Order: sequence, then C-alpha cells, then structure tokens
Amino acid sequence: MKKQYYFLSGLPRAGNTLLGSLINQNPNVCLTAHSVVADILWELELIKKGQTFLNFPDSKSFENVTKNVFKNYFSKNQANKIIDRGHWGTPANMEQVKKNVTKNPKFIILYRPIVECLASFVKVGEPLRGRELLEHYLPDDSFMGMARMAIKNIIVQEEDYIFVTYKDLATQPVDTIKKIFEFIEEDYIPIQTTGLKQMQINNIAYDDSVLTYEAHTITTDSIQYEQIKVEDYLSEWVIEEAIKFDTIMDYV
Repeated sequence: MKKQYYFLSGLPRAGNTLLGSLINQNPNVCLTAHSVVADILWELELIKKGQTFLNFPDSKSFENVTKNVFKNYFSKNQANKIIDRGHWGTPANMEQVKKNVTKNPKFIILYRPIVECLASFVKVGEPLRGRELLEHYLPDDSFMGMARMAIKNIIVQEEDYIFVTYKDLATQPVDTIKKIFEFIEEDYIPIQTTGLKQMQINNIAYDDSVLTYEAHTITTDSIQYEQIKVEDYLSEWVIEEAIKFDTIMDYV
C-alpha cells in the first residue's frame, strides 16, 4: 500500500512526545520525532543552487532524488500513514512539500503558549536565563522561532489544518486522538492513557544524552494536566517579552 504523508508543526515543549506515544499505539500510523527530512530536502536545494548543478542542470535526474526522499526515508517503517514532525509550514518547506510530496498537504498544529514552553524548558533543566534565554529561543531562525513561523504561515495561507493545544491533549487525550484520526481519515483504535511507553520508532528511542537535559521523557503512569506557574521559572521581563513574541493566537 502506498504511504500517505501528513505534517505536524508543533511548538517545542507542547506535548509532541506525548502525542507520539499515543498516536503510535495504532500500528498503521506513525508520528515521527522531529524529522531530518526537511533538512535533507533543504540541503538538496542548496546543491541545486550550486555551481556544479548550474553548470549541467539535469533537472529531471535531480527530481528523481527529491521526489523519492520521503519514500526512501520511510521505506522501513511499517505504518501506512506517516505524520512527519518538523517546521513544514515555513514558506520554503511548504514549497518542498507541494513540489515533492503532495500538492494538498494536511497539517496538524500543536500549540502551547510560548511563555509556558519557555518555562517548561527551564523546568526540565535549561540553564539559560534572562536575555540569554530569549536570544536562544526567540529569534526567527531559532527552533522556537521557526516553529512559530511555520504555524503562522499554515494559518495565514489557509492550508488544510487542525489546531490542537497542549491543554486539549493533556485533559482530553482520547478526544484529541479521535480528532486527529478523523482528520487523517484513519479508523480510531482505543488507546491506553495509563501505563504508557516511552516513544520509540523502529526500536529507536530518543537519546537525550546529546542534550544538556532530558527533554523527551514522558510520565508513563497517567496523563495529567498541570498549569505551569511561569513566574516560578521566568522573570517578569522575560514573561512580557515572550507574550509579545507569541502572536499565533492572533491568526487562529
């Protein structure tokens, strides 16, 4: 069966790993970790702009590579529906999707107020504080900035998307998964919301030893929503700046 591809644009610390552990209980669906596929396509695009290609612009042969990146990357994945997580909503990445994967992509947006995302980073061990914290997470070319740009562009361009919040996921996990499965036209299979397993794909788990803190370990006994007290982790100035930066809800 030919695989179908969908795209998750989620803010970091918004429940992406929890969402994956729930969705991937259905063997026909796979939500990836943050994917390198967008990076692969971007690097190929740089090659196409380089002197060697421009000197002998064999576009058809080049497209044999770009149009098969998704197929080759996910060839060993047993699921028929792949939800690839990344900054797919940015203008450049969306262009790659429409050119190489599907002209009518479907996006899942996972949102949490950015000030809560920052507080959650600090809570799990991010050592940066104050201006350094903002300079690391809020520039447009940062991980958080790219995620914000992707989400905003999906909404503004009126792409086909559903909007899910971290609070939805944590307080109504079953209804949230049903909503997503309806969106991707997949039959809902009852999921466990207790006794969860850490997210694994093809027997590969996150290796957070490459980070400075554990960012992808979920609580397995049950799903509980706890409103994070941002003032416990962020200064008043950082909170104000983060709120100003978070314009996503202005477009929903």
